[in-house]
Amino acid sequence: MKGDTMKNKLATILFLCIPLEVVAEETPNVVVMLVDNLGWGELSSYGSTRGVETKNLDQLAREGVRLTNFNVEPQCTPTRSSFMTGRRALRSGTDKVVWGVPYGMVNWEITIAEKFKEQGYNTSLYGKWHLGDQKGRFPTDQGFDEWYGIANTTDESEYSSQPGYKAILPKPQILSARAGQDPKGVKEYNLDSRRTIDSELVEHATDFINRNVKENKPFFSVITFTQPHLPTLPHPDFIGKTGKGNYSDVLAEIDFRAGQVIGAIEKAGIKDNTLVIWFSDNGPEWHMPYQGSSGPWRGAYFTALEGSLRTPFIASWPHHIKPGRVSDEIIHVVDLFASLSHVGGYKLPSDRTIDSIDQWAFLKGDSEKSNRDGFIVNNGSETYAYKWENYKMHFIDQDIMPEKGRSLQIPEIYNLIDDPKEEFDLRNNATWLFPIMIGKRVKFESSVATSCDTIPFPAPFGYKPDCSKGNFNQFPVDGLRQK
Repeated sequence: MKGDTMKNKLATILFLCIPLEVVAEETPNVVVMLVDNLGWGELSSYGSTRGVETKNLDQLAREGVRLTNFNVEPQCTPTRSSFMTGRRALRSGTDKVVWGVPYGMVNWEITIAEKFKEQGYNTSLYGKWHLGDQKGRFPTDQGFDEWYGIANTTDESEYSSQPGYKAILPKPQILSARAGQDPKGVKEYNLDSRRTIDSELVEHATDFINRNVKENKPFFSVITFTQPHLPTLPHPDFIGKTGKGNYSDVLAEIDFRAGQVIGAIEKAGIKDNTLVIWFSDNGPEWHMPYQGSSGPWRGAYFTALEGSLRTPFIASWPHHIKPGRVSDEIIHVVDLFASLSHVGGYKLPSDRTIDSIDQWAFLKGDSEKSNRDGFIVNNGSETYAYKWENYKMHFIDQDIMPEKGRSLQIPEIYNLIDDPKEEFDLRNNATWLFPIMIGKRVKFESSVATSCDTIPFPAPFGYKPDCSKGNFNQFPVDGLRQK
């Protein structure tokens, strides 16, 4: 008996000598916050074009890593699809925003939520989905235990207020669902509820955090805020807050909501055991009165310009991500799927093409170099550009969303350091880039055309690729930096 007691004491001493971060690493929590169409130049830490202080997000950046070359897709649905699956949206049949037809991810796709579920995590999504609005395609059909939010886009909140509106279709709803249940309408999504929905998302997220802490369960929560997507209308509590108009008031609200979530994590006593990621899904709106700022870059969403592709990104996790880092290394939103496998402890799918590149060592600060040196830019099903290191090659020219893209007989080349506005074409003086970047384009397009797991647009419901012959690319074919 005395020997057993001594063994127990020794085991206790050894356990207490283990650093807390080692213990915490076994089952960390993950909270991902997305905002909708926030430009690169809006936060204080990114230049604060409007002069609005974003102290909560600035503090988060000081405690972690802030990226200045984080890249997304030009449109909403493909960005969210890439994040969820680790596959470029062109492979998933989710490469563009559509109206009036069935769309979304097919159930064959394996989502990041499903991977966390495999590891015993409770999962939730609060906010905008935009990856399917029919039974079998909601978040709770794709790995999330619970969901509160909207299925499609915030544009829908304007429908019932527009002149001549006819309620031929059901009025847009804010929905609520749990896994295994059909979503239920909570209330109409209109201009009034558009102002208050983000505060409701925080309430749901806070409740989810507290429930899981009480049950001692690890959790993966994605909060997809609707701001500042048009109509850019602040919560009633924030009207006139900055004295600089609706957009600035919304920017103040965005920072406040992030602070509320961070505060809930701190109050629950799990800050040291929680990875927090915050980013925007697209570049800014292009037209007044909802026009956002891309900072030094030109362009807005739905284009291949830097203002469309680069968005703010911040990640923080005490004792794991080195604080105060700022990096201009290239990362793509698709890379989060592979990178978070180190946090969630899951293995990447081996039965399909995965485009996600592992960036965990870079995000933590163990490496100063990203594992990605470029990526193809698809706007819908077309190749608009290729971005490689400090250069961008445009194949289709488009300045703003409503314009039709103009195919270029000879691609244009821009040096993004010397020419962030992409105004001075170097194609006559940088012909050495043609074989490099066109070769990379052809390699990716060929992999999409020949892989068994390419799903046709708009991802027909129930579609299941036949990969019995194994003709797919198990490793990333685009953007992987050569050692």
